[in-house]
Amino acid sequence: MAIERGEVYAAKLNDKTIATLRLQWTDDLWGTRPDDAGYVHTLAVERACAGNSIGLALLDWAAEQVRVAGRKFLRLDCMAENPALRDYYTRAGFTLQGEASKHGWKAALFERPVNLRFDLRPATDADYDFLWRLAKETMQGYVHAIWGWDEDWQAQRFRGSFDASQWRVITVDGQNAGGLLAGLRPSDGGLFLSNIYLLPGFQNRGIGSAIVQSLLAEARTSGLPLTLNVLKSNPDARRLYERLGLRVVRENAERFFMEG
Repeated sequence: MAIERGEVYAAKLNDKTIATLRLQWTDDLWGTRPDDAGYVHTLAVERACAGNSIGLALLDWAAEQVRVAGRKFLRLDCMAENPALRDYYTRAGFTLQGEASKHGWKAALFERPVNLRFDLRPATDADYDFLWRLAKETMQGYVHAIWGWDEDWQAQRFRGSFDASQWRVITVDGQNAGGLLAGLRPSDGGLFLSNIYLLPGFQNRGIGSAIVQSLLAEARTSGLPLTLNVLKSNPDARRLYERLGLRVVRENAERFFMEG
């Protein structure tokens, strides 16, 4: 039995089980492969708790268990004919590796590396176009939900505030993957995280969490808080920051102001 083998895990909220998954270290469906992965099965979240990124949090937890075990990949499968679930796992940072037959139905095989290497390099003026496109791609929907989107005004605002010396470009295997704007801000009395943007293909792969954790460690070493604000139209970002230990200290009509 999976429970007796210690493969089944439950997530609880106020002593109530709200989600579960099974994590195992072999899976015949994937054929003959090196012992380099952990395999997630039967991920389920209580319907009343859906829409709160609990599934994504459990996948992140599973990825960490795989990393600690010294393995390279988190793998899972779903019905190949389920486009919504395939899209969910793609948005969670998994890539399709192929298909296989499983108990009379076709399974889509997905894989995500757990040790994705990234670097931060100083931005230059030559990065302006990339960072503006990145800001637009990642933030337009959230901004539009509150204020609408005026392309000319947003472009002028970004140009007027852009200082390459304050930005860092996030790279993965030498490829631009995102941008980070953070630094000391006396008015907040701490280290202020202004912007962290990741291209969609690099989201939900642990990069953002690792960067925020690094900033939290830097702030604590300096005896300062890490502060940030998040648009109310972006609840996933708020939940991510709360999982990493930040809390809401105040709010206005459009934003939550957080500190950790």
